[in-house]
Amino acid sequence: MTNIRAAIAITVIVLSFVTHADKASFVISNVQIFDGETMHSIPTDVIVRHGVVTGIGKTANTEGLTQVDGAGATLLPGFIDAHAHTEDVAQLKEALRFGITTVLDMGTFPPHEAALRYAAAKDLSVADFRSAGIWATAPGGHGTEYGFEIPTVTDPKRAWEFVNARVKEGIDFLKIVINGVRHANSGTPTLDAATVKALVEAAHTHGLLVVAHVESDADVRVAVGAEVDGLVHHWRDGGARVDLAHLLASEEVFVMPTLTAPDGLIGVGPRMLLNDPLITPYLSPLARYQLGKKVTAP
Repeated sequence: MTNIRAAIAITVIVLSFVTHADKASFVISNVQIFDGETMHSIPTDVIVRHGVVTGIGKTANTEGLTQVDGAGATLLPGFIDAHAHTEDVAQLKEALRFGITTVLDMGTFPPHEAALRYAAAKDLSVADFRSAGIWATAPGGHGTEYGFEIPTVTDPKRAWEFVNARVKEGIDFLKIVINGVRHANSGTPTLDAATVKALVEAAHTHGLLVVAHVESDADVRVAVGAEVDGLVHHWRDGGARVDLAHLLASEEVFVMPTLTAPDGLIGVGPRMLLNDPLITPYLSPLARYQLGKKVTAP
């Protein structure tokens, strides 16, 4: 845990420097490096010019560059938040404060999306932002309950129309909502297999990656059968399913399990963060509220 905190600390320090410098050119000296696969224990220098790492080692000419002392700390690649729902530029700023350099947004509403994209393109103080925009769901399906009116998909014939509209809006990937558990338990409508298949085909024609919100074993099989590229939740029924794991592996479908979400529901992760003196100074009021609120779900 100490090493992780040190890594986060140096990431925060470096990113703070970058976002406030007139030119993002500097050298981080005497720092340990974790490159994503290997920990390089011998301290060295990392040279950054105009926001791009141009060299690693002590042989390059660093004359004239501002020095950032990385002694005793570890430098690592930026984190990726693989499942977020973003509404405000301040959330992208907070992400970057914690070393998250890319936010993959799994659905946001039109009033928010334009400002988020603009900030990510122009402002070095925010994380990069890639978004599904409006997710594909059935009329009355999951995702329609948040107070914003959104376009929905009624049948396979409307799938192409939906995807074409999202492409014009500049989405980075398509997200499809399959919510069989909600449909079975509460009567919430969900997309049928034919419509899911048509959405995937339309998105792939445009060269888009397709991910699916799933809730059950059956949802996973619908998604895989439609040839989605990835799942952005884990099935909630049946526990550890070796057969589903083999199916996903054989079809090369990646999974973002979002296991911190159930941690949040039982209050374990939030309590740890709110009680950590190295974390709390960087939390926004919204983050403090979200982490501290009581959850009534079982």
